Parts: sequence; C-alpha cells; structure tokens
Amino acid sequence: MAEFDQYGRLKNPNFRQSRPVSSFVPSATYSRESGWQRFNGFISDIGQWLRDNCSALANNISIGGFFIACIAIIIGAIYTWIDDGFVEFIIYAIVAALVMYFGGLLVTGLMMIVLNIPIYILGIIFHSAYSLIITILLALGIIIYCNYDNNSYSSSHNKYTPIAEETVKTNTENTPATTQYVCTAKSTLNVRRSPDINSQGLTEVFSGLYSTN
Repeated sequence: MAEFDQYGRLKNPNFRQSRPVSSFVPSATYSRESGWQRFNGFISDIGQWLRDNCSALANNISIGGFFIACIAIIIGAIYTWIDDGFVEFIIYAIVAALVMYFGGLLVTGLMMIVLNIPIYILGIIFHSAYSLIITILLALGIIIYCNYDNNSYSSSHNKYTPIAEETVKTNTENTPATTQYVCTAKSTLNVRRSPDINSQGLTEVFSGLYSTN
C-alpha cells in the first residue's frame, strides 16, 4: 500500500500505483426541454394516470352518485313530512329505502363497470398532446358541420316559404266574391229557367238568406 509524507510525496518510490489517485466529483446533467415537450409530457402523464386509475375513478364516481341520490331522497322525505304529514313520510321513506337498496346498488354496480369505458377512452385521448389536439379538431369539425347543415336546411326552408304564401294569396285573390240573396216569400219561391210564369221550373227556394257565386 502506498504511503505519503506530509508533502504528498511517496515514501516508497519503488511502489508503482496502478491507477492515479483522484477524487470523485458527481457531474450534474441538466435537461433543457422546450415548452412543447413539457406540455406533451404533462398531457401524457394525465393520460397514463387515467388509464392506470380507470377502475378506481369509476368506483369513486359511482359511489359519489349513490350518495348524491341518497341526499336527494332525504330532502324529498323532509318535504313530504312538511307538506303531506307523518304517515306519507313513513310510506315515502320505506319505498325510497327499498328502491335505493335494490335498485341503487344495482345501478351503482353497473356504473362501476360501464364508466371504465369512457374513462379509458379519455386516457387514450390524453395519450399525447398530438392525440388531444386531433380529437379537439375533430370535435370542432363535427360541430361546425352540424351547424352548417342546420343553417342550410333553414335557408332552404325559408326560401320556399314566401312562394307558398304568394300562392295562397293569389288563390285567395282569384276566388270570386259571393253574392247574398234574401228570399222573402212566405212559403216557397219557384225558380224558373226564364222570367216567365210558363217556363220550366228548376227548383224551389224557401224563405231565408242564400249565398251564390
């Protein structure tokens, strides 16, 4: 083993050291990421967290919905007691308890299974910043297309509405006015082909008001 004096020189000059003595200095590496890379990493972390905690999130949302429904039923029971009385309150409480015990637990269990799908899809959307931007652009495209389709339908519908109104107006104007006659005969009035008592009779008109074109 090499020995050194107070000045740092070898006491035994014949000793050959295989490796020079050096002190270890840890080197720090600094990663310089751009703003886009940091944003992409942030979105990716959110997507990974959603995919990893998919079942836990579905369970928590379902249980939260169950407790909200219980609170709503309790408030409804209080209103029933105030408005209808104690007997209706008891009936309401028993029915609500049975519904929440059987139906509520069943619905909560189904929600725990069903909610896994949208949460996992949301995690896929947040897989990266690129997938998130593409999804937003697709959603905006669908909204714009639906609005354009509705506006086109409204424009085409309004385009033909004045024509229909004009047709109705023309038909109304072309309709001949009616003429009203009053028969003042005491019994009946014989209507003949010509103003002659000996001409052929057509019909008989009773006393009253008549309209004709």
